[in-house]
Amino acid sequence: MATEPNAATPSAAAAAGRAEPAADRLGPLVRVDGRWILGDHRQRAHLTFEPEGLVHRVVGREPHLVAWDRLM
Repeated sequence: MATEPNAATPSAAAAAGRAEPAADRLGPLVRVDGRWILGDHRQRAHLTFEPEGLVHRVVGREPHLVAWDRLM
């Protein structure tokens, strides 16, 4: 599935009618190739919702799984 690109600058976000995400927020929440992803999956760290649990992914590092039973 295609996702809408994130705005590169605050002015681009405003021109597109969206607010620029603040650094202290988790979003955006998008669905890509059947998976829900929380965060900027193109450039930064993000979480993917997997059947086994949440997977924390950071570019250049091994993914870290947090099992659902640890969250519940």
